[in-house]
Amino acid sequence: MNAARSLVHRVLIVLLLPLVLVSIANAAKPGDPTLGQQATQALTDRDYDVAVSLFERWLEADPNQAVDWYNFSCALALRGENGRAIEALHHAMAAGYHNREWTSKDPDLESLHEIPGFTQILDEMALRADDENAARAGRRHLAQARLGTYLLRLPEHQPESGLCPLVVLLHGRGGHPDRFITMAERLGLPGVIYAAPQAAYPVPGMQDGFQYWPEELRGDTSAPEAVLASHLYAQWLREMIDEIARGEPVDTTKIFLIGFSQGAAMTYVAALEHPGIYAGIAPLGGWIPDSHRDPARMKALADHHVSLFIGHGEGDGAVQPEAAEAARRLASEAGVDHRLMIYSVGHEIPDPMVADLRAWIGEVCGRRP
Repeated sequence: MNAARSLVHRVLIVLLLPLVLVSIANAAKPGDPTLGQQATQALTDRDYDVAVSLFERWLEADPNQAVDWYNFSCALALRGENGRAIEALHHAMAAGYHNREWTSKDPDLESLHEIPGFTQILDEMALRADDENAARAGRRHLAQARLGTYLLRLPEHQPESGLCPLVVLLHGRGGHPDRFITMAERLGLPGVIYAAPQAAYPVPGMQDGFQYWPEELRGDTSAPEAVLASHLYAQWLREMIDEIARGEPVDTTKIFLIGFSQGAAMTYVAALEHPGIYAGIAPLGGWIPDSHRDPARMKALADHHVSLFIGHGEGDGAVQPEAAEAARRLASEAGVDHRLMIYSVGHEIPDPMVADLRAWIGEVCGRRP
């Protein structure tokens, strides 16, 4: 095993949406985050001074980055520089950012609402979006595309086969990969690679809390923009898994997805959209979003031999146990190999659930070639 593989903890930064980025001479070594990526991460971390400084350098070198201009505008507005924020927003629009609906309600830009120039930009965005849609039907944008970070934890020793199962851990709303990666220790599975991705959207008022849907849409995951966010994150997870498998000894027949609470809901979404990837999924304290409560989608899990472990607390006040039972019925009707386990706890992951989950992963791996 070479020196790189002896690292047990590794943090990789990848794009949530594919963006065309150029390298700046002397800014980063090959493989390092670009200044644009660093700036966006600083914005996500609410370090606005650093974000502004990095965006200035990045956009001076490559002024054609529409999303980076938009995020630069957000950083400036949050720092109280409304005049410069309006100017950056003009640049974002000129570079191709035309999402009027999100711009009008983005809380990062709230300080710009009373500035006349802001309304003019919104009107111009609407016109440009109409022209663009007529010329390029089917093109979509997700508001505020930002970086997705994930932790990668490698085993100290590879199994004799040379290939390792991959377990992807999706934290709940308000969670963070740094905290949820501790599930790796709790599971204690030898010879397993763990990945803990960060959800796409920050939770307002929480410094290190993230969620899978924009705050204003989390109560309606069937809204068109929420469904698009679901689709894009599920696709991003697939790309993340592909990236890991290209660089690490992943047994692609033994990929598992475990999620808690809102992360459990995204676990269902990801598997129902890409059933051919996963050997098993384990939604814990979660529910199937209405947008994906489709018997045909569930039947695809059965067709691809995806196993399902549903864990839930009988006293769960955040997500009622009926949600777990509803998922079990849908899985049963579709012929999915499934297991429903109810525990005498609330909205949490108790040790007995972890023990049962560990045993279930072992059983599923044993059935795989």
